[in-house]
Amino acid sequence: MEVDRASMAERRLIRKVAAYGRYAPHRVHVGPHRLQGSTRPAWQGAYPGPRCPSLLILLAGAPRPELDRRSNRVMRAALKVPAVRDGALIVNICRFDALREHGPDATIRANSADILRRGTDR
Repeated sequence: MEVDRASMAERRLIRKVAAYGRYAPHRVHVGPHRLQGSTRPAWQGAYPGPRCPSLLILLAGAPRPELDRRSNRVMRAALKVPAVRDGALIVNICRFDALREHGPDATIRANSADILRRGTDR
């Protein structure tokens, strides 16, 4: 999770998303003597499950219209990250005020997988 209080330059936030994108498909050697061919995703050392954990970017610290524009720009940039485009990393972006008002089960976020799916359905 990245909490963005609108105090960080967008370029820096986008670089962080790109770093998560490089981490998602990264593999490490496992087993005795790091045998050739025995690898696993690096993130599995810290997170259980069959896929890389999603990234949540929580936006706060600015008026709603500004956060909505920031969300759109960051998501457009995130969709250019190869791991996001390929589905290895899912990026979610949400405003903190919407999360607080509607709760975590409401449809209050932009989701990269949904956006890509809609884009390919056209």
